[in-house]
Amino acid sequence: MLRFSDGEPTRRRIGQQSLYDLARQAGLDYGTRFRTVSLIEITGPEAATAHLDPSPVAEDVEPYLIHPALLDGALQALIGLLADGRDQGRGISFLPWRFGRVRFLAPFGRLPRRAQLHLTRVGVRSVCADIALCDDDGDLVAELAECWFRRVELGRGGSVEERALRVDLVPAPLTESVPPLALEHLGAALLRLADGREPDPGRREQALLLDALIGSVVLRSMLRIVDAGCSFTIEELVETGLVAPGSSEIAEWALRLLERFGAAAETGSEWQIDVAADLPDADEVWRLLLADAPDLVAELALTAAAVDSLPRILAGGPRSPDASLAPMTEHLLHASPASAASVALLCAALQQIAADWPRGRVAVFHHRTVQCDGNA
Repeated sequence: MLRFSDGEPTRRRIGQQSLYDLARQAGLDYGTRFRTVSLIEITGPEAATAHLDPSPVAEDVEPYLIHPALLDGALQALIGLLADGRDQGRGISFLPWRFGRVRFLAPFGRLPRRAQLHLTRVGVRSVCADIALCDDDGDLVAELAECWFRRVELGRGGSVEERALRVDLVPAPLTESVPPLALEHLGAALLRLADGREPDPGRREQALLLDALIGSVVLRSMLRIVDAGCSFTIEELVETGLVAPGSSEIAEWALRLLERFGAAAETGSEWQIDVAADLPDADEVWRLLLADAPDLVAELALTAAAVDSLPRILAGGPRSPDASLAPMTEHLLHASPASAASVALLCAALQQIAADWPRGRVAVFHHRTVQCDGNA
């Protein structure tokens, strides 16, 4: 359960008009039905309370656990909080892109009227917050944990064609059109671009060492469950309680990884673990990589955490991610050398598709934009 401080004095109040003026300056022009915040109270440098007004959507709240406009109102508390004492440039905002956990306590028949937002991490390109939604009596309706917001520029200058975000109404054909050849050749383009890149021998060696490090950590974890040389099946490990039912697929992944290193062998449905495999000492490789490749800090931090967490996950089942490791996970996905190289390759392939795209043919892409500078 999330914990918020009650009774904190209000440092500043932001009325409805002021809030949506701030939003417009940041590039967010909310329509009438999404103006569900009547007041924001700033209660600290990292905390704010949004008072929610359900009247704009009162006629259609029934089908929802929480109406999207009211949920969005809870997120709008961030606008006032970031504008309070922080440099919030015109056309710059933070938009939600991931939620760690969403928990509904008793949403039916109870409209959220107040949302408490508490920042847990603040960075240059992203912020993270916990949010609690309460009803008129102050009782919890829902909790949102580890809500990540990414910094985006919504108000770029220039012509309509140069703007980062816009809406075009395009007539849709009544029949499905044949995909352009550019899309059919995507796989071949990726292979060609990948083959054409000069491999970095140093990076390749680091990748092999990191792979071996992960294998060593997995071997150490499995040997805490079964003895080397003993035959077993994954089903037997689950039945005897050595592996949690929810972790059976993780156990199979671990064994397949060890099989690739020659540290495990499968005969029929039975497995055996072989400690004679040529896997290096995990601690030694970890120190070597830290000295030789400090930019792999996210990979090394998460691998070190797995030394203790993987055995617990195998025995007790999957659990909520450790909040303290969230920054490392974000770095791994968006700023590590491995992901940067992959994103750069994908961008090169998209540029090739764009060059070969039929003139006048509209392309519709979903999900989120990829910034083609080596970062997601």
